[in-house]
Amino acid sequence: MTNIASLRLSGGVFALSVLLLWAGAGATAESPQARLQSVSEELLEQIRLRMDEFERDDEALYTFVDSTLGGVLDYDQILKIILGKKIYQEATPTQRDEFIVSLKRQLLELYAKVILKYADGKVQYLPFELKPNKAYQVVRTEFLMSGKAPVDLTYLMREIEGEWYVFEIRADGIFLIKSLKDSLRPEIKQNGLDAVIERLRGGTPGKTSRRFTPHAHA
Repeated sequence: MTNIASLRLSGGVFALSVLLLWAGAGATAESPQARLQSVSEELLEQIRLRMDEFERDDEALYTFVDSTLGGVLDYDQILKIILGKKIYQEATPTQRDEFIVSLKRQLLELYAKVILKYADGKVQYLPFELKPNKAYQVVRTEFLMSGKAPVDLTYLMREIEGEWYVFEIRADGIFLIKSLKDSLRPEIKQNGLDAVIERLRGGTPGKTSRRFTPHAHA
C-alpha cells in the first residue's frame, strides 16, 4: 500500500478539504475566501445530481474530479515544502513536473473513492479579514454534516499575479502538506527522487513504500 493510499484523516477529511478546493478552482475572485467560496455549492450540487452515475461508474467520477481540479493549488510552493530547498534546487524541471503529476494521480485516486460521502454536507465560511502586510492569508471554514461534529478546514493562500492559490491545508489540526513532507522526504533522501516518482506511478511496490502518518500541530 502506498503512502497516499494508506492516508486516513478523520474518515477522509483530507479528501474533503481538497473537494472544497476544487469547488473554487474556476472562480475569478477578489479575495482568497471568494476564490474558495464562489462555486463550492454549485459543485456539491452537481455531485448530488450525478450521484447515481458516479456510484456506478468509477471512471466518470475520476474524470469529473480530474477536470475540476483546475489551478487553485500552488504546485511550486507545495514542491518546495515537500522537497526542501536543496532537493528542489537540484531537481530538474522535468523531475519537478513528473513528481507533481505522479503525486496528484495518487491523490485523485484516493479522493475519487471518498468524495461521494460528503455530498450531503454544507460549507460554512468563517469571518475573514484580509491582512495586506502578510505573505499569505488564512481562510477558515467548517464542513457541517448532519449528526456529526463540524470539521475545521483552514487554507493558507498566497497571491500570484492577482490570483489566490493554496499551498497548505490544515484539517482538524493536521497540516496536510507538511505531513506529506514528513512522509516522502526521508524516502527521497534514501532512494532518490526518480525512484519515488516511479513508486508513486505504481512501478515500484512494497520496497520503498512507507505508511503515511499525519502529524497534528498546534
